Amino acid sequence: MARIPRRQMIDEHVPGLYHVYSRTVRRTFLFGQDAVTGRDYAYRLEMLLEAVRTLSRIFAIDVMGFGFMQNHFHEILRNRPDLVRRMSNYQVALR
Repeated sequence: MARIPRRQMIDEHVPGLYHVYSRTVRRTFLFGQDAVTGRDYAYRLEMLLEAVRTLSRIFAIDVMGFGFMQNHFHEILRNRPDLVRRMSNYQVALR
């Protein structure tokens, strides 16, 4: 049985909290020292943090919490329909 489409599950006009997560593929690393290859991906952590900051401003969401592990991450996000209602059509199009 197919799952219900998200557009039917989530009311974009009502604030909600969402747990979002993603994993890497093929044993790749988000950041840190890869024990298999010996490569250091520590520089990626700041890139991930900056992406969270930037995307939360662009998409009018609050980041309530997050955790980055070497091969996956979790975020708790809250949508902000109150902020979106105050935006003009032009501001929405820019985002």
